[in-house]
Amino acid sequence: MIIKKRKYDHSSIEYGFTSIVINGEERPQCVICNKVLTNDSMKPAKMKQHLQNVHPQHKDENKNFFERHGNAVKKMRLVSTDFKENKQKVTEASYFVALEIATQKKTHTIGENLIMPCSLKMMEIVLGDEMKKKIAAVSLSNSTVQRRIRNMANDIKDQVGQEIKSSAFGLFSIQLDESTDVASCSQLMVFDRYVHAGLFKEDFLFCSLEQTTKASDILEKVSLFSTQRIFCGIVCVGAVQMEHQLR
Repeated sequence: MIIKKRKYDHSSIEYGFTSIVINGEERPQCVICNKVLTNDSMKPAKMKQHLQNVHPQHKDENKNFFERHGNAVKKMRLVSTDFKENKQKVTEASYFVALEIATQKKTHTIGENLIMPCSLKMMEIVLGDEMKKKIAAVSLSNSTVQRRIRNMANDIKDQVGQEIKSSAFGLFSIQLDESTDVASCSQLMVFDRYVHAGLFKEDFLFCSLEQTTKASDILEKVSLFSTQRIFCGIVCVGAVQMEHQLR
């Protein structure tokens, strides 16, 4: 069954309706209450019915009245779109700096203690206060940088786990070794190799063992990663590969 898609007629503003596109479908939107109706409600009779039943106090208003409200609705959409786009750019910038901090192995506090103050001062000197305000929206606090790095590590973990799981014939090989560092923390290094998209791929997976380096502890960690793709503290060694995975 073919469903007919109705198109907005500019004369519909007389009934208090403008149009909005949602998921590629044009729909009528009331300029009074901002309610979006279905495409089937693009019929003049249904729009007029909405005006009379929901906004009876405005049913006798002239076309200019509805056009003013329609322009206000369009401006509100533009402001909302600009806000969303700006928020995405601000978040992207925050992730980029967090990635560089992790790549350079710097403390998380360097973002708010050094990078942000220097960035704000440079913007103020070169581009003025307006650009300074925009850069100030980028969050580089200690907790934010930690969260960004954790999110990127988890994303890489999921990508590597999915690639290993979907490797040719479901086969992959691993080599591992355990040790204890200068801080007496138990460490486990796992090197894996698998086929993805017709190419051999290699990754280093790193995990801190909670207590001991017994064979049973190592087996438990590797089994968890193999079956559930859970590997505590997983990181991808190599800044180039890490950045590639994130793109």
